[in-house]
Amino acid sequence: MGELWEECNTEIESLVETLPDIKNKSFYDTKPDIEAFISYITLIEKTADENKASELKKGREELEKKIRELCTLTLQKDKAPHIDFLNKITARKNNDSRVQIFTTNYDTLFEQAANEAGFVIIDGFSFTQPREFSGRWFDLDIVNREKNTIETRGEFYFKSISLL
Repeated sequence: MGELWEECNTEIESLVETLPDIKNKSFYDTKPDIEAFISYITLIEKTADENKASELKKGREELEKKIRELCTLTLQKDKAPHIDFLNKITARKNNDSRVQIFTTNYDTLFEQAANEAGFVIIDGFSFTQPREFSGRWFDLDIVNREKNTIETRGEFYFKSISLL
């Protein structure tokens, strides 16, 4: 987190100019915590007068844009082992439960690899637009149903993962 704070110093200091009292907060002074900093700015935005709120919102959005640029990783297909890893861990018996992968919000490499390899990702978001989060989506599973059979049961689709 310290490196991210340093990389975003210009955007952070711009917000500090608007809200100088923030320098006394522990997430700024003692132990820099960019997530706590943004949360505090967002809270102040909601209670500040219109001009100050607008200025804080603009500064926060610039900071979030910088963080997004710094934290966006692109899967290098020829070097990254993610696709091979996904194929290996999903090669399982049909009655085994779906593979669950725990990752951070910042790391999208498994999502990129799964998309590249044709996996269905169950990540808690709906399959409609706009995408909305609900924990109930984790309870769903994807099955293959043969069209030429009378039996209504299907086999679990093996290329699906839960991304938590």
